[in-house]
Amino acid sequence: MNNHHNLTNYHCHSLYCDGRADMHSFIRFAISDGFSSFGFSSHAPLLFPTNWTMEWDSMEDYLSEFNRLKKQYEGQIELIVGLEIDYVNEKSNPSCIRFRRLPLDFCIGSVHMLPDKDGKLVDIDCPPDKFRQIVDTHFDGDLDYVINLYYDHQIKMIQLGGFDILGHADKMHYNASCYRKGLLDEPWYDKLVKDYFELIAQSGCQVEINTKSYLD
Repeated sequence: MNNHHNLTNYHCHSLYCDGRADMHSFIRFAISDGFSSFGFSSHAPLLFPTNWTMEWDSMEDYLSEFNRLKKQYEGQIELIVGLEIDYVNEKSNPSCIRFRRLPLDFCIGSVHMLPDKDGKLVDIDCPPDKFRQIVDTHFDGDLDYVINLYYDHQIKMIQLGGFDILGHADKMHYNASCYRKGLLDEPWYDKLVKDYFELIAQSGCQVEINTKSYLD
């Protein structure tokens, strides 16, 4: 196995949530591509069912299958298991005791959803055109409100802890700048983001560098 580039990936969704392949397939491709380590991080269960998160009743199978594959490929690749856990509110976030009790190697903390002005949760982890529709439909076009709410949720999640890696920390950065050209040059936004990353540095958590759209 060629480990010259020390290829790793710890953000991976298999068929246990919204992934497109089973764990075994990911491992085989990782080994063939020379990865030194690989981690699975299925979307953790929420307080309500979705079409992109795991359910609690499949958690035992998820962990059992991982452990079986880890033994099978011992010596060929380092395998670790975790979850990507959403911050939704004080009752549903990475710090919750039910997640802390699981035998996991790591956790990713992420914000994918925000409550709109009627309290309905909407998914803001989407392409820029869909994001524009959501801001206009659910937030009356108030982009500043959405930005502040997003970073407020991120900050609350960081303060509560319970995770090792901060997932796609700049997701709002991209979508909001597509919604309003010139946003990145606005002093208030620049300060907001700098304060946010200072807090991340103080917390000691790792920041994910997401390379899924990177072209070699």
